[in-house]
Amino acid sequence: MASEKHSQGIIVDPTADQEIATKKYVDDNAGGTPTKEFWVPCFDSEVSIQLSFFSVTSLSNGNKTNFNFRLPNDFNTATGAAVVIIPDATETIQYDLEMSWAALGELHDDVSTSELDNTLAVTDKALTELDLDSIMTAGGSDPAAGDFIGLEFTSNTTNIKVLGLIFRYT
Repeated sequence: MASEKHSQGIIVDPTADQEIATKKYVDDNAGGTPTKEFWVPCFDSEVSIQLSFFSVTSLSNGNKTNFNFRLPNDFNTATGAAVVIIPDATETIQYDLEMSWAALGELHDDVSTSELDNTLAVTDKALTELDLDSIMTAGGSDPAAGDFIGLEFTSNTTNIKVLGLIFRYT
């Protein structure tokens, strides 16, 4: 049946392994755009320490650290973001996230959002990702390519070591 339609110039979506497919069908069903990522190191000269061979920011009882970055020109959609920490105990930690973003020419706090009193059970000395996915869209609009992002991370937990931020996107 498919070979008859192909000889007539009609190509239908394939249903068997050896049938022909259009470029559009392949593009639509090939698994999408690959995810890209970038890393934003955490460095604060006031509370920066060396842990093994990692430079980390050591936070304790309400201290905070900030991350600032610009979304790349090829940014389309955030697919994941996380602050990477190294806890100093097996415990449940508490943390707050506050974020703003804006493009050049816009007010620096054009879109602001926060998530307070987050908690997560962590393991002593295990690198751990603290998920930022929900805060990325909580401001009522999604960030766009070229936007500048400011993220503040605060914790009331004693002695959290912050390594940096990983940002994934398509």
